[in-house]
Amino acid sequence: MDFALSDITDAAGPLTALAGLVATAILWRLKGEFASKADLQETRDRLDTVEAELERVCTRLEMLPDHEDLSDVRERLASMEGAIKVASEQVEGLRQVMVRLERPLNQLIDHHMNRGRG
Repeated sequence: MDFALSDITDAAGPLTALAGLVATAILWRLKGEFASKADLQETRDRLDTVEAELERVCTRLEMLPDHEDLSDVRERLASMEGAIKVASEQVEGLRQVMVRLERPLNQLIDHHMNRGRG
């Protein structure tokens, strides 16, 4: 079985055509498997939007108070609660003084108002 150069050149034309058909069939079959430029651009745009939103969320999270800040606020509130309790007791004491002074003061006012009429 001797192959001559002419045999190879005679078969090259149909083999090239067959290879082209096979390549075309493979590309046509894979056409739906690859994304178009428009699809890629849409995906990039969506990814940019998601990245920007993630950056905004991370920035907001960094600005939130941490455990130490909340502990400090808790201590300050406890301190204020004590100060408010002291102030409330002082106001109650002053209220009692005012109640004790109210009757004699009203009597003095009545006496001075009615002094010239009596």
